[in-house]
Amino acid sequence: MTAATDLAPSAGPGMLPAAAGADDAYRRLRAENLVSFVIVSSGDAGADQAALTAIGAFADGRFDYYEIIIAASRPSGAWQGRVRQAAAELRNVRIVLIDSPMEFEDLAQAGLRLSIGDLVACLYPGEVAEDELEAMIRTAATGDTDVVKAFFRRSDHPASERLAAGIIRFALKLITGREIQTFQARAFVVSRALLTRMHTVGGAYRFFRLFDLSTIVRERRIESATPPRRGILHRFAEKMRIASILISTSASRLILWLALVCVVLSLLSGAFGVGALVIWLVLDTVAEGWTSLAMGLSVLFAANFGVMAAICLGLLQIIRQGTPDAIELVTSEISGGGIFQHDNRLNVESSGPDSGGRGEKPMGAGNRHA
Repeated sequence: MTAATDLAPSAGPGMLPAAAGADDAYRRLRAENLVSFVIVSSGDAGADQAALTAIGAFADGRFDYYEIIIAASRPSGAWQGRVRQAAAELRNVRIVLIDSPMEFEDLAQAGLRLSIGDLVACLYPGEVAEDELEAMIRTAATGDTDVVKAFFRRSDHPASERLAAGIIRFALKLITGREIQTFQARAFVVSRALLTRMHTVGGAYRFFRLFDLSTIVRERRIESATPPRRGILHRFAEKMRIASILISTSASRLILWLALVCVVLSLLSGAFGVGALVIWLVLDTVAEGWTSLAMGLSVLFAANFGVMAAICLGLLQIIRQGTPDAIELVTSEISGGGIFQHDNRLNVESSGPDSGGRGEKPMGAGNRHA
């Protein structure tokens, strides 16, 4: 990032109303709200120190109230010395040291939990440019979106990586039932309201950077012109770990499918036994012992598959009882205004021009038709 400069344009007379409203919202954010910047450590002391200095200059030149959190996992003594030195020259810096090996997703979650800002910008050193970060914050400041994500252009990746990403996306969609977004940059801006909802529900939804939640969350994506520095196989073990977590959090879906398969196999086994009995009753010449063996095996398999289905349904019930209620997260509403356009039948009175500014009536007064 470069030195901080005030890039916010002023609302001129010829500016569109939407743009002027966005500038007003951004101006209010800069003067009235607390903004948190979460830097996820790369492990490189030089890169983290440079990112901390750049974010400090960026925030100090734009926001009246801000905090900077840099989260690191088991850093070395040299790293702590350099970062502490850089933090001593800046304002409102918090250094979070976690004594456990963590990668980006877990470190980001730790930083998000410790942040206190109304708007939280989380990023990895060198992932997005300064103007891109400001565009993300400006977009989130309007209040029309809950999360703004940065992503890389697909054309910046070779065809082999695009093919591999498509296969992984299809496989995770098939297993977990959730749409996974590809080529995400490790940078996003999220509102406090969405963070509260995510932390309440937990589970796979803490990986909201990877999920396509546009159906339940107001989400925007901003294209990053910064060339991607990692391929599809970068940190393959970490990506496999995240994939396994996503699959494990979809255990209820997998167990339900397994229960359905067991029920179908149990019914087929029972049908096979009935078929063997019909053959024994109808045909006069049947190989000796064949129908008895077929019926015995079919009854045995039908019982085993039935018991497995019952066990799966029991496990599914246990998982659902221990899972937080996600109704608040997975529900969104699109409504028009003026639900109660005629209030003459309600026990309230509009404080409009016809009401003389009287406002709400006391309970029990006025109309008794409610």
